[in-house]
Amino acid sequence: MHRSWVVVASKSNARIYERQKRNSLKLIKSFENPKIKLKEGEVDSDRHGSMANSNGHGYQSFTPRKTNKKHREEMFAKEINQFLNQNHNKNSFDDLIIVAENSFLGVIRNNLNSKLNKHVSNFLNKDLGNLPDSEIEKIMAA
Repeated sequence: MHRSWVVVASKSNARIYERQKRNSLKLIKSFENPKIKLKEGEVDSDRHGSMANSNGHGYQSFTPRKTNKKHREEMFAKEINQFLNQNHNKNSFDDLIIVAENSFLGVIRNNLNSKLNKHVSNFLNKDLGNLPDSEIEKIMAA
């Protein structure tokens, strides 16, 4: 029997379903990312580092390459992908459908390894992460 998993993700939560007969969905696992809603100062209260200017006058502060929020998004995507990789290795599914809003869809896609990426049958740019399971089921059945 062919087993499809559907990943519905947003920056703050994710749910993984198994597609059942007649397009019903069975929840396999849910993830929460509560830190994504925190403001930058609530997570990282320290100032950025600094160094003396090369001309000997004043200081120059370092600017991080990515914000803490972006880092938290990437860590959340890695957590989801780690779960998918573990279950792929157990042959728990045959293919994946990944549904997420545009900016987070890119983060998930960038963190997929090539082996897992081959099993993705569809990437859908839809923000369904805050909908109840019953609504997601209706949308995915259409």
